[in-house]
Amino acid sequence: MTSGPQIVGPLKDRRGSRFRLGPVDVDPDTGKIRGPVSEQSLDPRVMAVLLRLAQEPGQIVERDTLMKDVWGDVVVTDFALSRCIYQLRKKLSAAARMEEPAIETLPKRGYRLNWPIQPAAQTRARNDSGFAFAGIVAGACLIGMTLWSTLAPPPDDLASLPGDELRLVVYPLDDLSDAHDQHVFAEGLGREIQHRLATLPGLTLIGRTSAFEREQPGGDALDHAGRVDAQYLLGGSVQTIGTARRVLVDLRTAPAGELLWSREFVIDSNAEFDVVQGVAQEIVTRFRFSTDARYVRQTTASLDAFESYLAAFDAEAYEVRRQALLRAVELDPGFAQAWNALAGIEVYPVWNGQKTVVDAWAIAAPFIEKALAINPDLPGIHVTLGRFKREFGNLDDAIEHFEKALELDPGNPAALANLGIVLRPAGRYEQALQVHQLAVALDPLDALAQARLGTSHWLMENHDQAAHHYAIAAELKPRDEEIYDSWSAMLSLGMGRFDEALAKLDRKMLIERDPTPRTLTRAGELASTLGIDDLAERYFNEAAAALPPGRSILREMATHYLATGDDTSARSLVREALELSPRDTDALMIMGIFDIEAGQAGRFLARLEEAYPELVDPEAPVNGSIAETLLIASAYAANEDQYAADRLAQSVIDRIGRPRSYQHLWVAAAHALQRDAAAAMQELRESPVGWIRQSAALLPRDPRFAVLHDLPEFRGLVDAHLGELARQRDAYLSQTMGAAPGHHR
Repeated sequence: MTSGPQIVGPLKDRRGSRFRLGPVDVDPDTGKIRGPVSEQSLDPRVMAVLLRLAQEPGQIVERDTLMKDVWGDVVVTDFALSRCIYQLRKKLSAAARMEEPAIETLPKRGYRLNWPIQPAAQTRARNDSGFAFAGIVAGACLIGMTLWSTLAPPPDDLASLPGDELRLVVYPLDDLSDAHDQHVFAEGLGREIQHRLATLPGLTLIGRTSAFEREQPGGDALDHAGRVDAQYLLGGSVQTIGTARRVLVDLRTAPAGELLWSREFVIDSNAEFDVVQGVAQEIVTRFRFSTDARYVRQTTASLDAFESYLAAFDAEAYEVRRQALLRAVELDPGFAQAWNALAGIEVYPVWNGQKTVVDAWAIAAPFIEKALAINPDLPGIHVTLGRFKREFGNLDDAIEHFEKALELDPGNPAALANLGIVLRPAGRYEQALQVHQLAVALDPLDALAQARLGTSHWLMENHDQAAHHYAIAAELKPRDEEIYDSWSAMLSLGMGRFDEALAKLDRKMLIERDPTPRTLTRAGELASTLGIDDLAERYFNEAAAALPPGRSILREMATHYLATGDDTSARSLVREALELSPRDTDALMIMGIFDIEAGQAGRFLARLEEAYPELVDPEAPVNGSIAETLLIASAYAANEDQYAADRLAQSVIDRIGRPRSYQHLWVAAAHALQRDAAAAMQELRESPVGWIRQSAALLPRDPRFAVLHDLPEFRGLVDAHLGELARQRDAYLSQTMGAAPGHHR
C-alpha cells in the first residue's frame, strides 16, 4: 500500500531530470529549487503541480487537467490545487524575486507558466530519501490534513533557514493608555498587522480568530500560543503621550516567552501612518523572508482614515458603520479595505431579511468596483463577492471567489468558513469536511470553527465525531447560540431525537437567561415538530417580540400553522416573509402548496418566474442551488410540463451522484418529480430519520412528492414517523413535569 501523491502519466518523464525555470534550478528528485536569493523545499504535490505546468510552458493548463494529472483518482477539493499554486508562487518568489509572476491565473480556466524553461546539467546524485512520491504523505497542500504535518521543528537559529514555514500568532495590542480609550485602535492595529503578515512567503499565521477573542479560550497569550501550536507570538501595547501614540510591538518565542526583539513607533497625527509595514519589515529582516514586489498596500497611510475605519467596526448600528466608512474613503480614496467594507456591510441586511439581495447588490457593486480597481488581490474583496454570489444562488462562482481569497491568503478564517458552508448546498460534503478540518487545524480554539466541523461530520453521518466537536465548541463558548443550535439540529435532523434536541435548547436557555430570538425560533420549530402547539407558539411570539420579525421567524411560524391546519395564518405569515426575501425557497414552496391546492398551478410558476428570472427557463443552464432547482421543477410538474420537470430533476440527480445525509431526500424528490415512485420511496427509506421526521406532517401536501401521496407505503412511512414524534412528545412532557404547556395535536 502506498501513500502520498502518485506520479501519473507524462509526469514520470521529468523524474530524475533537473531543469532551469527562469533564474531558478529545479531538482525534482530532491524536491529543491535554487535561485539567486535562496534555496527552497517543495512539498511533493507542489512539485508535481510545477512539473505538470512545466510540460506546457507558456500554455494554459486547465484546472481539471491539473487535478486529474496530479491527483489521479483521489477526490480532493479545488482548494487543494489553489493551495499548491499559492505555495508554489511563494517558494518561487522566495527563491528569486522577479517582476514578472512565474504563474499566471486565468480565471475559470487554469494556469500558465510564464518563466522560460531550459535544460540544466545534472550536478548531484539522486537522494532517494529526499523526494519519493510513493513514500511521503502529502503536506500542507492537501486539505483536511494537519497543516504542519510535514514540517520538522526548526533549529534554534531560525534566521539561517529561509523558506521554512514558521508558525506565528498575532494578538491585539494592549491598551495601556491612562484613559483606557485606545482598545479599538489597539485591536484594529493588531488585525492590520495580522493581515499584512499573512502575505509573507514562508510564514503561516495560526489562531487568527481565537487570538482576538475578548477572553481568549487559552487564558493568557503564552498559554494560548502553546495551545494553538505557535512557535512565536507577536503582541505589544498602545499608550498615549500628549496628542501622539506610543506603539510598542514585540516578538517572543512560544511557549517560553523569550523576547527576541521589540520596536517602538511614535504616531503623530501629522505623520504618515506606517506601523503595519514597519512591523512586516522587521519580520522580513529577522527571518530573512523575501518580500513580494507586487504587494499592494491593504491599509491606509492616513491615521484619520484608519481610525474612522476602525470606528465602523466598533459600532453596532448599520447607519453609524456606513457613515464611518464613507468618512474613511473620503479621507483616503485609495483605502481599498474601506471600500470593500462598505460593500460587505450590505450583506447583513440580506441575511436578516431587511433587504433583498438585488437591492443590496445595487448599493454594494460600485464600492466593490472601487476596491477592485485599487487592489484586485485584496482577499477580503473575494470574500465579499463570494457572499453575494451565494445569496444570488450562484454557488459555483461563490466557491471560486472563496478559493481565490484562500489562494491570496491561505488560512483566511472568513474564506475557510464561507467556502465550507457554501460547498454544502452544492452537494460537496466531503470537500466541506476537508475545508473545516483545515480551519480547525489552523485554529483549534476557534469555537465556531469546531462547530462547523461538527456540522460537516454530521452531514457525513459521522455522529460521534460531530458530538465531539460540538462539545469542544460549547466548552470554548458556552453561551454561543450557533453552537447549541447546530448541536440540537444534529440531534434532531441527524438522529431524529427531537425531544433531546429541545431539551438541549432548554439547558441553553437556562444558561443564557435571556434567550436570543434565534434560540427561541429554533425551540419553537422543535416544539412544533413534536406537536406541542402552545409551547411552539409561545416561543415564536417571544422571538417576534424581541426583534422585528425576520424571514426566518415568519417562515417557521407559517410552517407551524400549516402543520396545524391553520392555512389562513400560514398564508398571511408567508406573504410577509416573501416581502422581506422574495427568493426564500421554503416560503415559495408553501405558497406553491396553496396555489396548487386551489387549482392555480400557473400562479405558482409565475411567482417563481418573478423570483428567479434567470433560472426559470426550460432550456437555460441549471445554475441555481439544488433547493431552487427542485422548487422550479415542482412548479413545472404541477403545470404538466413533464419535459422541463424531468430535465431539472435529472440535473439534481447528476449533480449529487451518490447521495449522503439529507441528499437522499433531495434525490427522492427528484425521482418523484420524474414520476418514478419506486426509486423515490427507496431514497426516502435511506434518508436520515430526522429529515423525514421533521417533514412528516407536511409531506402529504408537498408538491414535490405528489406522485407518492396516494401510495399506502408512503402513508405508512409518514404515519410511523408521526407515531415516533408522539412518543417523543410524551417523553419530553413527562420529563419537564408540566413546565411546558400541555396542549398538543
